[in-house]
Amino acid sequence: MHYSSLPQTELYRPISLHACSRTHKPYTVKATQKECTELAKRLQIACMNHFSFTYTVNINTLEKYIVMGYINAKIEQECVVTSYLVSQKIHSQFKEMYSIDDVAKHKDTHAYQKSVHDNRGQFKANDIQYLSNDMLDIGEVATQFLALEIDLYPRADDRVCHQVLKDFYKQNDMQKDNDGDQTHMQSAFNQLKKLTQQN
Repeated sequence: MHYSSLPQTELYRPISLHACSRTHKPYTVKATQKECTELAKRLQIACMNHFSFTYTVNINTLEKYIVMGYINAKIEQECVVTSYLVSQKIHSQFKEMYSIDDVAKHKDTHAYQKSVHDNRGQFKANDIQYLSNDMLDIGEVATQFLALEIDLYPRADDRVCHQVLKDFYKQNDMQKDNDGDQTHMQSAFNQLKKLTQQN
């Protein structure tokens, strides 16, 4: 089995779908600290303390590979209000269907669409991912599902946000310009950054 054709990713875990489907058992992968650091850079988050996932590979009656499992992660991001670090624990399931390239040639035919529809309604035809062979980087699959679960607008506790904003408007609401005759608003984000650095 040759995995050299797969592009190297931050969490590189190549598998053979055919081989894994024959074992009928779950596999668990845990990212190393170095891999967590690289993933944090890619996902543009402050820190990734833990990332692991468990998966199984099965083959259905249409000879499609079904990869399913769950991910566990603990990350830290900057609060959008206070710039304080906010922790997020992620526990999520994932599920994908894969087919080898020769089947992809028939994906637009009526017979194929009907066969997928009749397969207990679990997947639609456009839900299937097509591969040139049975090699798959399962680490990249899990990473992409992790990215979907990351909070895009992390916030600290409401009491913390309220206090920081209260201090901001009380102490840094307005500032005279260099001439001393006019006033203007300081950048809220610059001021909040100064406050968090002082604390």
